[in-house]
Amino acid sequence: MEITLTEAFAGRDSYTNLTCRWFEDMFTLNSDPVAVAAVIKRPERLPREIGEKVLIDLVHYDVGRLATALVDLLAPVMAIQTTYSNKKRERRSMSKGQMTPYLHMLTAQIPSTRIEIIVDTGHFPQIDKPTQTNMLLDSFIATLPAG
Repeated sequence: MEITLTEAFAGRDSYTNLTCRWFEDMFTLNSDPVAVAAVIKRPERLPREIGEKVLIDLVHYDVGRLATALVDLLAPVMAIQTTYSNKKRERRSMSKGQMTPYLHMLTAQIPSTRIEIIVDTGHFPQIDKPTQTNMLLDSFIATLPAG
């Protein structure tokens, strides 16, 4: 039986425990421990009720509005993806050429989407692999029309 995010937040320390586990799962053994610690502490700085609302609203948007919002997007799109959640909801690093349900949805809505996979990294490529991430961004920007 799956529980809702609202139900998962019901316990006294559940928000902090849940967000810590989520953020820990977003890094790999190769991630900088100082960066990991800093990111894991970020949700604790938000008042619990705001953090919970942000996360619940994020899920509602992704489930209820993201696909239809993409239809109206007129700008070129590049998706940089590094991880996916398996059937057990465990975050795993991706391999080159791998597709996820998110990438399938994105390319179904915007067939011209440029897909880039950064392998052997966690959820935050801008932290784990900033040089590679910036090179991808620079190369994408270079393809955009001027003005």
